[in-house]
Amino acid sequence: MRRPVARRVPVAAAVIVVDGRLLLVCRRIAEGALVWRFPAGKVEPGESAADAANGRMAQPASLARQRC
Repeated sequence: MRRPVARRVPVAAAVIVVDGRLLLVCRRIAEGALVWRFPAGKVEPGESAADAANGRMAQPASLARQRC
């Protein structure tokens, strides 16, 4: 029996370190728990990985600093 082939989805992530501090975003995962992750997301058709990473990084950067 053949295993189904997993569909590959291109993603981009940004690892930002400034003055020894690491930028992480707090996200809710499917199970409902909150987790800390690097800013990341899917690369849209026609978008470069660099553009996707920059776009994903800009989204959390516009939020106020808060505890998760």
